[in-house]
Amino acid sequence: MRYVYSNNIASGVALGGIGAGSVEIRADGLLHDWLIFNNGPWTTIDAHRKLYPLDEKGFLLAVRVDGGEGPLVRQLQSAGYILGGDPYKAPWLKPVKGVDYRGEPPLALLKYVDDLPVEIEAEFLSPFIPGDLKNSALPAFIAVVKFRNRSDKPLDVSLWAMLKSPFSKAVAKAKGDTVVLQDGGEPGDSPLRDGSMALAVRAGEVHAAVVRAPGYDEYGFQRYDDSLEMLQAWIDFRREGRVRGPAARSGDGLWAVVTAPLKLAPSEEKSVVLVLAWFFPNHVDQFGERLGHYYENFFSDAGSVARYVLDNFEYLYGKTKKFHDALYDVKGVESWIADLVASQLSTLVKISWLTKDGRFALWEALGDKYYGGPERNAFNTTDVIAYATPALVSLFPELAVKYLVQHSAFALRRGTPEWVIYALAIPENRREFEKALEREPYLALDWQRLVEAVSRIVERTGKDPAGRIAHFLNKSIKGIDGYHMIDLMPKYVLMAYATAKWTGNAELLRNLWDVLDGAVDSVAKAQSVEGLPYHTTPAGIEWMRAVQAIFKESASQISTAVVQLLSQRAVLMGFQTFDTWAFYGVSSYVLFLWAAALKAMVEGAKLTGRSPEKYAELLRRAFEGLERLWNGEYFDLWWDPVTGERDRASMAAQLFGQLLAHVADLGYLSDKQRVISALRAVAKYNLAPDEGLINGMYPDRRRPSFVGPTLYENFTRGPYLPTWQMDTPWTGVEYAVAGHMFYEGLVEEGTAVLKALHERYERGGHYWNHIEWGTHYMRPLSAWAVVMGMWGLRYDGFDKRLTLRPAVAPLRWVLAVGGSWGVLDWTGDAARLELAHGALKLRYLRLPKRPGSIKLDGKPLQFEIAEMDGAYEARLTQEIELASGQTLEIGF
Repeated sequence: MRYVYSNNIASGVALGGIGAGSVEIRADGLLHDWLIFNNGPWTTIDAHRKLYPLDEKGFLLAVRVDGGEGPLVRQLQSAGYILGGDPYKAPWLKPVKGVDYRGEPPLALLKYVDDLPVEIEAEFLSPFIPGDLKNSALPAFIAVVKFRNRSDKPLDVSLWAMLKSPFSKAVAKAKGDTVVLQDGGEPGDSPLRDGSMALAVRAGEVHAAVVRAPGYDEYGFQRYDDSLEMLQAWIDFRREGRVRGPAARSGDGLWAVVTAPLKLAPSEEKSVVLVLAWFFPNHVDQFGERLGHYYENFFSDAGSVARYVLDNFEYLYGKTKKFHDALYDVKGVESWIADLVASQLSTLVKISWLTKDGRFALWEALGDKYYGGPERNAFNTTDVIAYATPALVSLFPELAVKYLVQHSAFALRRGTPEWVIYALAIPENRREFEKALEREPYLALDWQRLVEAVSRIVERTGKDPAGRIAHFLNKSIKGIDGYHMIDLMPKYVLMAYATAKWTGNAELLRNLWDVLDGAVDSVAKAQSVEGLPYHTTPAGIEWMRAVQAIFKESASQISTAVVQLLSQRAVLMGFQTFDTWAFYGVSSYVLFLWAAALKAMVEGAKLTGRSPEKYAELLRRAFEGLERLWNGEYFDLWWDPVTGERDRASMAAQLFGQLLAHVADLGYLSDKQRVISALRAVAKYNLAPDEGLINGMYPDRRRPSFVGPTLYENFTRGPYLPTWQMDTPWTGVEYAVAGHMFYEGLVEEGTAVLKALHERYERGGHYWNHIEWGTHYMRPLSAWAVVMGMWGLRYDGFDKRLTLRPAVAPLRWVLAVGGSWGVLDWTGDAARLELAHGALKLRYLRLPKRPGSIKLDGKPLQFEIAEMDGAYEARLTQEIELASGQTLEIGF
């Protein structure tokens, strides 16, 4: 017997709503990684992080087929004999021969391979409707199981679905087409307390029962007596095509079972709709605050969720399927690119929190024993969530707004203990404070006097860190870990401006303006040289480790003080998102972000009636700084205006700020040809065969991966290891760079970057689980930039201007703008946008070709043409609102 084994079940499509918890349907046909119970790495409570009330044997589909020659029963899974199946004791209860699995978030299509006279496939999905947050946050999934009689005889077919109770004791009740399992006595601190699950079926005939079989998922000789009731249920199903048993009972070891019998004529097709819903409101953080879930605002238990899904099935399934089809029914884009981009929709489901009061949070990653990751907390990491901005503003802009408003409350404020520490970490302030301590040695013992003294010092020096943006929330979602990254401030500004612009929400800018202005000031006043963001030591974890290694033989008290004593800043302030890769002076990565943020502030100031002069002057200096980083081919990693030192490494993400500038419709920050040249250099130097896009590469390509620990080619000369961040590919960076390449028309280069990423994650079954610091890492949500880049998409919600410059033609793919979405079909001679959801307001269309006609639902629109920047702008004589179901046609 020949087998070819592949680890294709290491991950799968995540089912569940945004912030509602998740479970994965994988290629074996089973449900894995149940994180719906406020459990596992999704929670912040240590005692619950290793708790998994259900495993892959907690849910199962099966089928009975009878063509008149005796019934055949198959479990719709390919993991072997489980849950009663046994080639010795129950040889008739078999798995199917195989499962043909197609994971296409937001759904998975499973075709069951067997010699039965009926073809069987199932679509698993959770409602995912961009622009409709309520219905994209449902704690449920749908399975549409389809049968087609491929014989010339009529067939009796029956579907079986079983769900194990996750409760130590449950109260279960079957009524009509639904079985509900409810908490029957969980302790008060249990994450399952007051919870429920429901299994419901929509079919012409449904039978439901509650079966008691403790330990049945571990069925064996030692549990045989406990399994007799379930065995009898299987026998009844085999004989009659239905389940028999009590409709209500309580206790332990309960299983909900539903069956749906059908009759199929030759070649006839029929479907059964199944819903699995959950409701676990005891979402409590480690401080005892009950956070709850957004879905609690609309439902009282799992039964009400299941009923809602069944009652609204046509809308929920129909819209989700339309979005799926818009993603995957592509032209001009290879199908694997659509697969790769959409794979990260699972990430949004896996890592999100959405509390009952509407607070939104994304885990930086989920902790994992093999891949590391947060041991308890790492939410809304500002440097990383910036990479998710294209997806959020396109699909769920209200989540972007929630993040921005929530995070604004944690900006560093004057008079707080954190502000005092960061202020005193600045050398100029520290020197003044030491003088003050000589006069008043008791300052450290009197909080009020301390704050007053530091305030006076900051006023004199002008070195004020107030306004710094927090790194991430590490005390559930109401506390911060620090303010140590210099890229946080420009990223936050860019996210705010892009979100406001895509939604046309000027009020958001007005409300956040003091925070945005403070973020700019905190860099310009306290962390700049010549007006440019400036990295000082310690600027990376590996710098700290190198310094500590020199004093490794010293007493612990001394080694603890080493970093503070030998650094330019007493606390960490010069880090950026590549936090084990030290930059010094002015880096291209941060300076592009800074220039984009300043341009956003100039535009935002005009929009909100403020003076842009301060930002315009800083922007002029930023442009000068970019000139000094340009080496004729790309932008150097960093350059220090004080020492004259320079690092000439090619950084894959050097132009991330320019990508966000495109998303925010801010134009170019450097000459367009330089931008294109730099991206070509990234493709030339950083794209490593059989690896991917390496974060940093010197032109001579000498790398630790080939020679072991080596040296930076700059004055630090610090050794670094192959596992450190410079010498590795980051999925989120690869997606972002490829998307930017498409914006610039570099289709071959962008496709090559994505191909390496696709092949790396396809191998090993990690396609829907991308790794960085932990699993399901947040940064790969940048995948949506690929769609935007391929369209050359920009949207100005203030002026209602849609800009398109497709990287290829013909092109048909999904187009999403601020929660409205549909399919755009661009042939080169014409373009047709059919909106499937939401409403898109338009006054201007900026296009690469001169339009000859513009029609809304076949009716001609009047417009004027202006030629600018190598494009044609059509100004409609009156603003239109393209609604769901309507089409916009453009003839060239």
